[in-house]
Amino acid sequence: MKKPQQEKSGDVQNNGKTTRGGCTGRGFVPGRSGNPGGRPKGLAQMVKNRTGDGEKLIEKMYEFAFGRRRVPALIRFKALEWLADRGWGKARQDLSVSDEEREPLWQEIIERARAIFAERSKNQRL
Repeated sequence: MKKPQQEKSGDVQNNGKTTRGGCTGRGFVPGRSGNPGGRPKGLAQMVKNRTGDGEKLIEKMYEFAFGRRRVPALIRFKALEWLADRGWGKARQDLSVSDEEREPLWQEIIERARAIFAERSKNQRL
């Protein structure tokens, strides 16, 4: 019987054969970025230049939201949402949990954690 070959960093297992992963075939190497160049330099400036510093984008979204042309309701809603987010910022979403709700939740978490640890320790003794 063949001894399984130890996989190298970046190798992936596929149909019993060890092959290099990633789209380049070289795999993912620890400490190396998959996009070393990052976002192309000047992309934001190019978009600003072509859209009149964003004014053309705003006009188009305004046209979708309030124009006479018939557009689906979802597109109209998304345009309104886009304009509102950029005009006033995205709405803050807070989550509050009262003490009455918090205590039973912590008790449940602790009980589940104890059950998991007890099961693991029981299995390790066997």
